[in-house]
Amino acid sequence: YELLSVDYGRSPYRASHVARHLALPPLPEGGDSGRLPPMVVVHVSIPLTPPALLQETPDGPTVSGTFVFGATAEAQAASRCADPPPATELMARFGADAAERRMSAGVFKVIAMADNIDELSVPRALQRFNGKPILIKRSADLHVGDNYIEVDIYVDRFSFVAQRGLWSFLPKVKQADCHIAFLLHG
Repeated sequence: YELLSVDYGRSPYRASHVARHLALPPLPEGGDSGRLPPMVVVHVSIPLTPPALLQETPDGPTVSGTFVFGATAEAQAASRCADPPPATELMARFGADAAERRMSAGVFKVIAMADNIDELSVPRALQRFNGKPILIKRSADLHVGDNYIEVDIYVDRFSFVAQRGLWSFLPKVKQADCHIAFLLHG
């Protein structure tokens, strides 16, 4: 997959299934000619209200990032082979089972890393998660569209400790040299 677009912004509430409201970018040539989902949309929603220990975070203002990926012609060609590479087969199964499975299988992961974490005065307890994979399961919803699947990740569904850690890091994001990866666990 190749990254086609990234958008971020604020919303007065937590958005869901945002791809149906977007003008999705055109697919790469040949990106819809195989068994893989032509597009994968990942929407990450982070609440702008502090997490509470013993209650749910209310549906309120959020900041979100939406990442749109398109299947490459090479990946689609590999998906049509009699014996496709394991990663290609895993993605083909994820797309084919998306409507029934939702996010219950626990195969979707996120890895976020700040290269300059030492310069950001981030607590040591939070630094140890820098660059570590996070399994996304109950904190996400999966939606299926005509030529895409969408994974909506809701940080307000993370554990309190994870929410609190991300909340403390939020003001430092502008100074962070961040990388983010989305992957399937095989």
